[in-house]
Amino acid sequence: MNLFSRLITVAVLLAASTCTIASPITYDFSYTFNDGTKITGSAKGTASANLVSGLSDIHVFRNGVAFSESITGLFGNCFAFNGSADLGCAVMSFNGLENNFLFIDTNDGGSLTTTNFYFDLTAHAVPKQYVAVETIYSGVPVRVEEYVDYAPKKWSLLARNDVPEPASIALFFVGLLGFAAVSHLKQ
Repeated sequence: MNLFSRLITVAVLLAASTCTIASPITYDFSYTFNDGTKITGSAKGTASANLVSGLSDIHVFRNGVAFSESITGLFGNCFAFNGSADLGCAVMSFNGLENNFLFIDTNDGGSLTTTNFYFDLTAHAVPKQYVAVETIYSGVPVRVEEYVDYAPKKWSLLARNDVPEPASIALFFVGLLGFAAVSHLKQ
């Protein structure tokens, strides 16, 4: 085997080894209340059309101060039609019209051990947003909530990583080697 054939073999093996099943990516979100309170944060999830679901590794900040959280981040629950919170079914939407999440620092249904929560529930038909955040400061709960007409400029959800995944980079180099191989064979 000559050097050129070895390089092609190594490139193909490298490309094959970097191809993996798509994993959740990190999304950054923010919401600004009418009183100026700003919620920012991030969560890992999987996007499909307008929704990001399968949320994990959730982190929330109120005016730059982090919520207390478990080792794995905050819990991501959603609201059922009867008003209760269901576990693990939170979804965020890119346009904010389908948000249904409750990010909370305990997973016990909002008992007195809850110190921080943030939720956004957007009614599809109206469209109205009911958004609230509560944080305990020095033992005193400080709550901001609003039930407002949907305002897209108040909500933002963006994918954090625009860096190509390793498989894309490897595929690019395999293509370059292919061009080199064709030009080498023509000589």
